[in-house]
Amino acid sequence: MVVKEGVIAGGYIEISFTLSREKAREVARSYLDCCSQEGHNAYLAHWCVTDDDQINFTMRRLLPVIELTDFESLRVISSK
Repeated sequence: MVVKEGVIAGGYIEISFTLSREKAREVARSYLDCCSQEGHNAYLAHWCVTDDDQINFTMRRLLPVIELTDFESLRVISSK
C-alpha cells in the first residue's frame, strides 16, 4: 500500500509504504533494482516497525534529468 508520494526539496521523488516484512523487502529490492537500471540515485531514506508489525519505509530517488529551458516549468516541478 502506498502511503505518500511526492517531490521533496533537492529534486528527489519520495514514496512511503506500509507493508508486511516480506512484501516490504520485495518492494524495496524491486525499487532499487529498477532505479539503478534507469540511472537514478535511489536509496532507503527511513524505515521503522509499526505497532502491528508492519514495516513503514520511505524510498527516495532523484528526479529524471530535464531540459532547463523553461524556468517556469522548473518552478512548478519544484513546488509540488
